[in-house]
Amino acid sequence: EARVGWLMVEDSLHDLQQATVDMEDGCSLLNAKGRAACLCGSCSEGSDAPGPWLDEQTQRVEVAFVVYNSEYGLFSLVSVNFFFNRAGRIHKRVDVQSSWASDFARPFYELAIMVLCDMVWIVSLTYVFVCELSEIVKTVRSSKQRWYKSIWEEYIGLWNVVDWISIACAYLMVVMFVMVLFATNDVTIEFESIAKNGGMTGREQHISQTRSFFAQVEYMCSCERTYRFTFTIYPMVVMARLFKSFDAQPRLAVVTRTMVLAASDLAHFFIVFLSVYCCMAVNSILLFGQHVEDFATWDRAFISCFLLTFGSWNWEEMKKVGILSAALWLWV
Repeated sequence: EARVGWLMVEDSLHDLQQATVDMEDGCSLLNAKGRAACLCGSCSEGSDAPGPWLDEQTQRVEVAFVVYNSEYGLFSLVSVNFFFNRAGRIHKRVDVQSSWASDFARPFYELAIMVLCDMVWIVSLTYVFVCELSEIVKTVRSSKQRWYKSIWEEYIGLWNVVDWISIACAYLMVVMFVMVLFATNDVTIEFESIAKNGGMTGREQHISQTRSFFAQVEYMCSCERTYRFTFTIYPMVVMARLFKSFDAQPRLAVVTRTMVLAASDLAHFFIVFLSVYCCMAVNSILLFGQHVEDFATWDRAFISCFLLTFGSWNWEEMKKVGILSAALWLWV
């Protein structure tokens, strides 16, 4: 279960220091501190067993704050993470997630060109969508079978599936853009409210408002990440649609038809390859995980081993476990 504490800039340095001390020792020795109440927040929130924030069960500690860049109109969620692995090593990571306060805050000519291109793209996308729907309707009407059988047997094919995937990804991008737009608007309104109050409200109300603001910023950054991720998927889908065009020309179709004919052999090859690859990834965690951050967890080790196959590795870090052990693992 995650614990959350708020260190407010309006508090004095002494209060902030006392709060961090309570977080460190689990609100013990309050009499020696000359206080009757704990400042870390866990006790006041009704924790049954208050204790130190750092213990043997701790996996990660995150320190986060929000920055607004007024020059560029940019909200940034800055988080400093400390990861504790099972061997006792502490890995650190600083992550900055940003989002524009407004996507339309730009010169008029740039905005006009952007909106025009977006409208042309949406109209073209809708045209493809309507054409695919009309093709389904024609297939169902011309077939003597039930509608679902006619679609499955006469319409569903590789390239039609590719078309629908591209349509779905494109409309997902549109939906995510709208979600980011609304999430950014909520963050802006909440930020203006906090700036307007200027800490004039009570402490509890201010913390509640700050908690709400952080939740909205995290949601905005989450939408922004998903929105950007859809942009990485869509070019791949467009690339697949290019193969559809290539398949219509015999010379260009050589690549696609070769892949189809070799699909069975490639599948069996990757079964053998992934079996060996996963074993080596697990072995790398056991050998390097305590000393090298890139092999500390399964997902990191999996990616690091993939980079190793392309000749990219950090020998200075890997040899910390021993030159001979690291060299033998690389040779294997």
